Amino acid sequence: MDSLNKYFKGLLQLIRMIDAYTLSIIIFITVVAIIVYRDRKNIERQFILVLRKTKRGRSLLIKISRSHTLFWKYIENIGVVFGFAGSVYIVYYLIIAAIRKAAS
Repeated sequence: MDSLNKYFKGLLQLIRMIDAYTLSIIIFITVVAIIVYRDRKNIERQFILVLRKTKRGRSLLIKISRSHTLFWKYIENIGVVFGFAGSVYIVYYLIIAAIRKAAS
């Protein structure tokens, strides 16, 4: 029993030494690992992504997409324009940063 008390005292001292940010990261990684382990049959890894395969919400998505097709077409086109504009902006920003780096 005495060794168990020493263990918990040491554990509490270790927790006190760790700042809140590090502790929250450790807790987050632990929770994600538990979820992945418990549901490992539905988990699929594709390159660096980890996907959880499920059919929940699928019927709702199909229902929403079929009810307002014109709205979703406009949203799709706006998304493409924003994506293209964002790519152009990033290339412009990288070129400007490279010029400034070369000038200094």
